Amino acid sequence: MNNQALIENMLDMWLSQKQLEKIKEGWNAFYNEPLKYKGTVVIDMIKLDLQEV
Repeated sequence: MNNQALIENMLDMWLSQKQLEKIKEGWNAFYNEPLKYKGTVVIDMIKLDLQEV
C-alpha cells in the first residue's frame, strides 16, 4: 500500500493532489509516519484542516 492510500485509509476519505500536498507540507510528521498517529486526535485535526482546501 503506498503512502497516499494509507493516509486516505486512515482519514477515511479520498484526497485530491492539493489536499495531499497540504498534508505533506503542514502535517509532515503524519505524512512520513501515518501509522504512528492512528487513533489519535491528529486524525481529526487533519480532517478539519483539509475542509478549507
